[in-house]
Amino acid sequence: AGVHFDSVLVQVEPGQKWGGERIPMVRMVVRERERLEPYRVGLELLRAIYVKHPNDFQWRIPHIDRLAGSDRIRRAVERSGGIEELVPVLESESRAFQLAVAPYLIYR
Repeated sequence: AGVHFDSVLVQVEPGQKWGGERIPMVRMVVRERERLEPYRVGLELLRAIYVKHPNDFQWRIPHIDRLAGSDRIRRAVERSGGIEELVPVLESESRAFQLAVAPYLIYR
């Protein structure tokens, strides 16, 4: 919600990977900032790329797991319905964390 995706061809600047070529890219336009859930957009993008390019997509394990804090995100992206199952868990953990740290926040 709040974001629109479109495919575009972009001319890559010389000196960059694929320099001088026109390559397909994804353009993301935020339309409703207040509805946007950036973490959800990231998860959905990963899932779409994973599904659309199964022969080219490669995780850098253990790097993604370390960055994400566990293997849960990677496993959710790899499984149909995995993101839908993981999001409520992440949201619940986020609410619990916010409650736990609230007494210690100096600025609100």
